Amino acid sequence: MSIQPVEYVLARQHGVWSVLRDGRPTGCRSLLLDAVEFATRLAEREASRNPRGTRVVVDQPSLLVLPSLIAYG
Repeated sequence: MSIQPVEYVLARQHGVWSVLRDGRPTGCRSLLLDAVEFATRLAEREASRNPRGTRVVVDQPSLLVLPSLIAYG
């Protein structure tokens, strides 16, 4: 039996980047870089206290909008 890590998922929702912890909203940021920083900080803090481990990922549909965000801001 493998232990699943805690996932912090970045998802583009309603024009902002939402940070979800195991599917539940944790926070949101208007810029992707700020959302990555926030999720990474939470994941690092939790990893130091939790034997499950953590990871930060971007959900697949949100990856598809990245080229348009880069091109048009």
